[in-house]
Amino acid sequence: MIRRCAFARALGLVHRSGVHDELEALLRPSGKGGRPRQLRVDVFLAGLLCTVAEKKTLALSLLHELLTRDLARSYQVALGIRKGTRAITVRQVRYLLEAIEAKLAFTEDRAPELSAADREERAAALQAVFDHLLAATMPTHLRPTGADALDDSGIDSAARGKRRPKAAGAPAPVAAGNDDGRPSEVELNGREVTDEVLAKVTEETGYSFDVDARWGYRTRTYDNRTNKLFGYKLVSLTRLAPQDSQADLALLVERISLVPANASTVAPALGLIDGLLAAGTPVTELADDRGFSYALPEHWADELRARHIEQICDLHKNDRGVHSHDDHAAPERLGGDSRGGGPAVGSDPGV
Repeated sequence: MIRRCAFARALGLVHRSGVHDELEALLRPSGKGGRPRQLRVDVFLAGLLCTVAEKKTLALSLLHELLTRDLARSYQVALGIRKGTRAITVRQVRYLLEAIEAKLAFTEDRAPELSAADREERAAALQAVFDHLLAATMPTHLRPTGADALDDSGIDSAARGKRRPKAAGAPAPVAAGNDDGRPSEVELNGREVTDEVLAKVTEETGYSFDVDARWGYRTRTYDNRTNKLFGYKLVSLTRLAPQDSQADLALLVERISLVPANASTVAPALGLIDGLLAAGTPVTELADDRGFSYALPEHWADELRARHIEQICDLHKNDRGVHSHDDHAAPERLGGDSRGGGPAVGSDPGV
């Protein structure tokens, strides 16, 4: 069972964001539309939040189960999802999701007929949904610090990825490091890697139920046990305490973006930063990992400088020690950041 107060908190978050009104206006423009839906958008979104918290897996069947079985029947009636003995069907839940997708889908695989301008407009509208929902979770008494951590995490698709059949006589993908054509772990984390290499790290795409997911690479951990991924990258900005601050602040996620696993995360990350700046939230310090700081300077470090953002990088083992820069007769220097992004932070106490 879901307590009424728990669902009411999720519903209140949705109402504070205003996203439900925006989606309702998108689905049902003024003066248009048929009879009212039994499942409101705000109830649908609150149900999604509660399903993630309670069921751990987000599926429409579990969302339907939560709304029609886990909530008290009197509360279902109050929310409009039950009339007498009849509750909404899973088909009605699926219909609302498909209606939202029809208005916001922007990828070439899901909406191939869109013009470039319409595609960009829809992408911005979907990102605004993410931004407004996250903004509604931020405590108003905690002021922005100007310091954020930037990271991307591999998100597995629920669908199974399949390999693209190789055309007869087609050359194999060129990638140094391993016999099977995959870049080695050192190369993926080394200074030679550019955004273009990351974006083209594999030629595999999905003939899969999930048409937007792609094959890509992630850092191998104890949990996933592999550096291969079919799915997405979740790019996130998380609020931190500034350097040298003694305050113990909550780690609050301020912005997220989702991209295919084989896509570069540099441009989406800059988009998240620009979104915060446009909303009046300062960003002055950015702690990031080598997935971002090893991008070409004109794609990343120069863009941060233009926004007056100080980049705090982790040191790769190749960055430690004395380096000689003979090209311009520059003096040798100890350690430092070869990427031009600001101060470098070592991973061990000896740096």
